[in-house]
Amino acid sequence: MRTALAGGKPDRVPIAITADHDFFCKAAGRPMWEFEYGDNPTRAAIQRDAYLRFPDNDYILCWGGRRPEALGSQRIVTEEGRPYLESIESGERSPIRLRKTAAEWTDGLGEEEYGTTSQSGYERPVESEADIEALLGPVSTVDALLEKGQCEPMAELRRDLGERAYLAVSTGANFYEAMQMMGGFEPAMVALLDNPGLFRCAMEHLARRDLPWLAAAARAGVDGVFLQAFPEGADMISPSSWREVALPVHRMLIDAAHEHGMQVLFWFLGDCIPLLRDLADLGIDGLVLEQSRRAYSSDPARVRQEVGTAFCVYGWPWEMDLIRDNREGITREVETQIRAAGTDGGFIMGTPYMTSEVQLEAVDHLCREVLRVSREVGY
Repeated sequence: MRTALAGGKPDRVPIAITADHDFFCKAAGRPMWEFEYGDNPTRAAIQRDAYLRFPDNDYILCWGGRRPEALGSQRIVTEEGRPYLESIESGERSPIRLRKTAAEWTDGLGEEEYGTTSQSGYERPVESEADIEALLGPVSTVDALLEKGQCEPMAELRRDLGERAYLAVSTGANFYEAMQMMGGFEPAMVALLDNPGLFRCAMEHLARRDLPWLAAAARAGVDGVFLQAFPEGADMISPSSWREVALPVHRMLIDAAHEHGMQVLFWFLGDCIPLLRDLADLGIDGLVLEQSRRAYSSDPARVRQEVGTAFCVYGWPWEMDLIRDNREGITREVETQIRAAGTDGGFIMGTPYMTSEVQLEAVDHLCREVLRVSREVGY
């Protein structure tokens, strides 16, 4: 991963399995609630065991830790095979409800038991910088994040795995979060047109809250930053609006990550083609692509043709091929993308952001095919 992100050619194409925690739990053979409500060593162990389930995977997108106040106030109890979250102080219990995307984990709970484990939102749109400051509150410090255990799982993984795995932490998504602060998609699009300065201000305030997180993660031994950028593609907003509002905020985070010695994996969902030169100028280390979900191209070969060796390019399999275990489709994309964009290095075979719907055997097949094609093209 480090070699490929630096533009080099390692001994094979690296594999970067990117997944939500429910996929980690499935791969580790653990129920989801152990991750969601368990302590930090449990979180680290589930991520480690999921990583070891795929011996040719090179990458862990790490989740942060749970705070002591949460760990000290709740515990998981099981009654008649059903999990509950119990308050240690009052003994009050609430059922742990599973997400719709994790259908195979229902274990007979029934459709009516589906739900989400957490929800968030804003009561009213922000209208000024003062509103933004009041809504977000003070910026945390690096020491506070470390004291509250936010980086414990990453530090534990580094101790357990040494340099075997490339560790990254997620940050960003500030465009999306600013949209929520503006009242949701449609009001945010109007605000982006009528008041781009306020939209950018919201993004900047959010990004400043990411900066201590980057510094804390670096102290924990993390290699890279998985910088989220959505839904800011040229299929959604104009490139000129993106350059005015989003680009300066991304530069702030990218520069900070590099100052801490971390590489930047820029996860861009949407049409990136008109923005590729901007991304090269930003100095990202890798462009994390996924399949196109609307009428735009996310072809790694086209990206390679446009930017050459300016940054590492990600490949991807189709999401439904992983869910349906369509091995022919997986093989086709691995073959096509490595041969078109990855023969000279600076290439990583990634995955979509997988949930537990994905078949473990399909990921096994993906890994085997990456190794096979790597040999055939001269790695």
